[in-house]
Amino acid sequence: IRSNNVTLRSQTGSIGREDNPLDLGVNPDGRIEATSDAVGQGIFLNGPSGERFNVGASTSGGATVLSAAEEVKVDGTVTGLGSISLVSGGQTTLTTNADVTSGASAIQIRAGSLTMEDDGTDAARVRSSTGTVDIQTAGDANITGVESGNGTADAVRVVSTGGRVLDGGDTRLDVIADSAPAAKLTAAGLLGVGSDGNPLEVRVRDLNASSANGSVAV
Repeated sequence: IRSNNVTLRSQTGSIGREDNPLDLGVNPDGRIEATSDAVGQGIFLNGPSGERFNVGASTSGGATVLSAAEEVKVDGTVTGLGSISLVSGGQTTLTTNADVTSGASAIQIRAGSLTMEDDGTDAARVRSSTGTVDIQTAGDANITGVESGNGTADAVRVVSTGGRVLDGGDTRLDVIADSAPAAKLTAAGLLGVGSDGNPLEVRVRDLNASSANGSVAV
């Protein structure tokens, strides 16, 4: 599907399939909105190379997988009853309107780089009430508003394999993972975690922060 804007709704089935997502793209200022009403029925969308993949809203009765060969932009609420996965071959941007939310399931982000925007008044959020949050980028990960109510050592993981894990803003804490009995933040960046004068701001029960070739400031 190729259009200025795309609105999709399924009342009884999924939108796309996990093994065969629906390919689509919109104009640079366009939006994708998708809803699957039935419990257990997910949303599986993909932006092929050369297409803009701008998500305005996604509400799923099951799992959600939003992927793009190049860039992903989220400018609204992404929520569902199952796990949520955002995957991009390039930059993933979560605007100040972005709220990626899961109740009991995991949230996973894989990207070339990640920017969670903060305008000083509002900021992007990624949160799971009891599930884990796992973020991995090749380049820099600028994070803010990452929250998990999971009480295990896997609660929140943020890893940059080739760049840094950086403070994305001060409107929200960058990471909250403080649930009993053993919530833990694992943060690792090849070139650094936080920066001098601008550390990651966190509220956690346990912390493992490391960098092979840079400094750590939390």
